[in-house]
Amino acid sequence: MVHPNVLKDGGIDPKKYSGWAFGFGIERVIMMKYGLDDIRNYYSGDIRFLEQF
Repeated sequence: MVHPNVLKDGGIDPKKYSGWAFGFGIERVIMMKYGLDDIRNYYSGDIRFLEQF
């Protein structure tokens, strides 16, 4: 759920409205495209992994 303070800052009455926020990071999209199962590989710094792309 979206925190009421976020709604207030956006000029929306949190007593009247609530919201959900979601999204995909680019890493998740790439994982689905290439069938990868561990997001930690992106941040490991292993050049052998990164050279595949």
